[in-house]
Amino acid sequence: MNKIYRLFVWLRVSPNHITFSRFFFVLFGICCFYLNYFWSSFFCIVLGWFTDLIDGHFARSMGLVSEEGKLLDRLSDKVYFIFLIVAYFWITGFYNIALFFVSLVIIFLEFLGILLVIYQKEFEQVKKKGWSAIAIGKRKLVFQAIFSSAFYFPINFYWFKPIILLFSGVLALILTVFSLEYHLKCINKKKFGKFLAVFSVTAFSILLGGIAYYKISLGIAFKEEAILCIFVAAFLDRIDGYLARKFQVSSDKFGLIYDDLADFWNFGIITGIILKQVFFYYSQNSKMSFFIFGFWVLVIFLRLVDFTYFKIKFTISADEFRGLPAPPAALLVLSSCLVFPQFSFLIFCWVIFSGLLASLWILDIRFKKHIPQEKYWAGLSLIILFSVTIKAVPFFVLGIYTIIFVCILSWRAFK
Repeated sequence: MNKIYRLFVWLRVSPNHITFSRFFFVLFGICCFYLNYFWSSFFCIVLGWFTDLIDGHFARSMGLVSEEGKLLDRLSDKVYFIFLIVAYFWITGFYNIALFFVSLVIIFLEFLGILLVIYQKEFEQVKKKGWSAIAIGKRKLVFQAIFSSAFYFPINFYWFKPIILLFSGVLALILTVFSLEYHLKCINKKKFGKFLAVFSVTAFSILLGGIAYYKISLGIAFKEEAILCIFVAAFLDRIDGYLARKFQVSSDKFGLIYDDLADFWNFGIITGIILKQVFFYYSQNSKMSFFIFGFWVLVIFLRLVDFTYFKIKFTISADEFRGLPAPPAALLVLSSCLVFPQFSFLIFCWVIFSGLLASLWILDIRFKKHIPQEKYWAGLSLIILFSVTIKAVPFFVLGIYTIIFVCILSWRAFK
């Protein structure tokens, strides 16, 4: 093997490259399975698991061990397994209640394990684990590999395949629980619980973006419900930042990037889709509606890139934003779809206006993060959101309130 490893080094192939190749194997394998090339699919999946055996050995043999490689290897194992199981049930619609339950529990525990790995890397950085934790982790990985690969095995000998699936699945589940228990012993459980709470709030806001996409895809009649989901997601975006600071679990990189991805999904992509659908319905101009979608997504993307870059590379004031932040910019532009949806020209002008406010980072114009009587504004916002949700007040009231709120925020920036 050392000769092969030296060849890899000569070809400038690193252990991390081998780890990343696992994702290409799983994508190609699932595509082959979807196209009914079952043996090719099974071969790719097994080969993907094989890369997990050699990347660590390669790194140790050639002295290329790194903290980034260890983290990547641990995360890729979990993502690879979850992706294989979810894709199989999604493509085949196969629902054996026992196998489905075992798979669902393992996926939940592995997702929790992903958060645990990220938490350890960001906060506590557990340097050393006992031999038992390492041994259980390796055995867990073996049975997870057998369990996930058996789903894609193309030949079914009577009860042989279901028995292998149940046997390996139950063992993988038991070892996953034991592995998670060992990891939990190494950390501050109370602090991890706080980290999990903050992560869950952001995850729920991402879910709201998915619900908004589903609603707007049903037709223009559901645009108010889709927009309401984005408004609630913006409120949660404010809460998760507050909780992260209060619980002292905010991180420099992961939390910032994770929050930015959630913002780009909710206030960039989903907001752009809603604008496109509403504008096209009332104007029947497909080219202009696609321009609005592209323009808005680009504006939010550049805004978030600038925010992340300056947050990591430079220390800007914690009480200031360069340009109008993505959430209020998205709420401002969506308010046009609530107040004057029939006037497509006004919607277009409002999109450009909101985009310009979000792009003021180019001129280094700072927006204050906090406004006077912020608690009263937050309470009023919550009351209006609740009133609109129960249909006590019409949706255009929410749009008018948003316009007033963002105008006050913008006026303070130029004051």
